[in-house]
Amino acid sequence: MPEKPASDPMPPDLSGPCLDHAPLPMATLDGATHIARYVNPAFCRLVNKANDELVGKRFREMLPGQDKCLALLGRVYRTGTSESYTEQEHSDPRPVFRSYTVWPVMAPEHTVGVMLQVIETPNLYEKTLAMNEALIVGSLRQHELTAAANASNTARKQAQAALRRANEVLEARVSERTHELTVANVKLRAEAEDRERVEEVLRQSQKMEAIGQLTGGIAHDFNNLLQGISGSLELMRTRAAQGRTAEFGRYIETALGSANRAAALTHRLLAFSRRQTLDPMPTDVNRLVGGMLELFGRTVEPSIQITTTLAGELWMALCDPNQLENALLNLVINARDAMPDGGHLIIETAKTNFPEQRRSPRGPPSQDVPPGEYVALSVADTGTGMTPEVIARAFDPFFTTKPLGQGTGLGLSMIHGFVQQSGGQLRLLSRVGQGTTVTIYLPQYLAARDGEEEVEAAVKCLAATVNTVVLVVSDEPAVRMIIAEVLSDLGYTMVEAANGRSGLHILESKTRIDLLLTDVGLPGGMNGRQLADAARQRRPGLKVLFITGYAESVVAGNDRMEQGMQVMTKPFTVDALAVGIQGMISDRPVNGMAK
Repeated sequence: MPEKPASDPMPPDLSGPCLDHAPLPMATLDGATHIARYVNPAFCRLVNKANDELVGKRFREMLPGQDKCLALLGRVYRTGTSESYTEQEHSDPRPVFRSYTVWPVMAPEHTVGVMLQVIETPNLYEKTLAMNEALIVGSLRQHELTAAANASNTARKQAQAALRRANEVLEARVSERTHELTVANVKLRAEAEDRERVEEVLRQSQKMEAIGQLTGGIAHDFNNLLQGISGSLELMRTRAAQGRTAEFGRYIETALGSANRAAALTHRLLAFSRRQTLDPMPTDVNRLVGGMLELFGRTVEPSIQITTTLAGELWMALCDPNQLENALLNLVINARDAMPDGGHLIIETAKTNFPEQRRSPRGPPSQDVPPGEYVALSVADTGTGMTPEVIARAFDPFFTTKPLGQGTGLGLSMIHGFVQQSGGQLRLLSRVGQGTTVTIYLPQYLAARDGEEEVEAAVKCLAATVNTVVLVVSDEPAVRMIIAEVLSDLGYTMVEAANGRSGLHILESKTRIDLLLTDVGLPGGMNGRQLADAARQRRPGLKVLFITGYAESVVAGNDRMEQGMQVMTKPFTVDALAVGIQGMISDRPVNGMAK
């Protein structure tokens, strides 16, 4: 390149250390000898030599072949004017251009040296190529970005369209599926309703079949009982006409025996329906079992061995002892029937503690046992046992595996009802070919055991004052006649009414009434309990004795009866009625009556 004249500004007075951090290669040389006095690090990097290899060296040794620059150094030294030029350092396809600038280093009166600055100019060819390449790359990048943006917009639009189509398809499928589910739900509901109707018809059919079996068996039993009663009465009438009264005793015993058996049958029905009136009291279960062993011996076959295992110091149980005797006798009879070829019958008592509620296996529904202490009475046999299907229905009403006419299916149902009413529990365990065990759990009697008392009800036909008046309300003339005879024997005055409203009319009068004896089921729109409530509103504290063929729960409802009220269940004996009436009038507790 042609040499360009430089401008002539005076350079500043620069010493070597001041140029150490200069970015451009610089060196200070002696004006006459051109020996380097100082070079900065940038100059050392330019020529790729160390500082000690350059300082003290002549310019020819520092940059060999730079004759033009050497001449420039001499000229600047002589003229004291700075100059510069640029030349191509190499001639290969990628040349390097360097600019050389020389300033004079001035003393107060003359030039003492020169300062050399070398600038390596960037390769214009490479720079151009780089610029063109950058432009091309930028253009391509811009094109790519534009294409990518366009593609992105297109893809976004396509994605949005695909999403819309997917949503439409999804909505259509959801709507279709919802419709299918709605139709299926309606169909299932219709099927469930049909199934419930069919099941209800089946249950009603089974119920009617069971009731038919029950009524058939009961009708047969009652006909036999009525035959014994009516036949005995007819014979008594015939013998009376013949003057043969000596045989009356036998006929009377036959009639009373039939009546007692009928009463026992009605109690079994009430126990099954859980509507019987119980008389819970402290019961020594060990003594009760011991007192029935002779009966059991006569009940079972000689091929059946009876064993008892009675716990020592057994707690007293709180239950109705008469009903417990019936339940135990039923279990013994069932065990006997399960061992037609003989076997072993075991009666066992034990103390049991349920710390928390638990489910009784193989028991009827709602068999959770409340925590507490119980007296356990179990009857086990080595008989035929039961299949799981039979166990599942063992407590069902009217269910029996005995031949038609030999059982009503009320045995276990009656026991279950009695135990449930007593606050206890029932458990059934059985395996085919190994036998069956039925365990009754009865709540412990928690009152202190100060001693055992045996209360015997004795009929005391003591004449009462003529002022004692009993109002008898019953729609059954035979019942009123019997009660009138008993009251007459006791010396009481009787006033009678055939329904509740007639009885209330008497109570609203000024007639003296010491005791209201009323049947619970009365015609005319007012039952015995309503009559008693109305009577006590008019005559507070009036004593009331209910007679009923149902249960105490029918009279009392969910609450216990008020003080001065008692219940006597039919059928009852004349002696029991006399004791009940006298106990009510004299304020004495009467055993066997519900309060």
